[in-house]
Amino acid sequence: MTTIPELNKNPCKKHRHFTTIILVFNAIYMLLVATVSLVPASVIVKSGFYFTGIDKWFHAAMYCVLAILLFLAWRQSRFFTIKAITVLAFTLAFVYSLILEILQATIVSIDRSFEWLDLLANALGAISGIFIMILLFIKKK
Repeated sequence: MTTIPELNKNPCKKHRHFTTIILVFNAIYMLLVATVSLVPASVIVKSGFYFTGIDKWFHAAMYCVLAILLFLAWRQSRFFTIKAITVLAFTLAFVYSLILEILQATIVSIDRSFEWLDLLANALGAISGIFIMILLFIKKK
């Protein structure tokens, strides 16, 4: 049986592998989001899985998952409170979203553009992901 002092010897060691996996998955997922966001829109429309308005749902879903992954990565750290994790996860997801929208308008402007509604969908998705994690975290306690 593990005693309390044994658990406190190295509190981060228990979750080190999980955190590493989450961070790697975060990086891969962020690259995937960037790829999907910066590929010409005509490629996505030609895929056959497109109808008007679905892109906003995709935006929200992508950033919901991103916020959850960011929340999980920081949750393993003993340095941040839940409030700080919430602010960090939303801020990073939103800033990443803003950067990708700006890149769409400047670099990939062939058939992509900056859209305020995309930014709003991204923010709502990130908020949803954080809200889900807060509910799960509070329920766990």
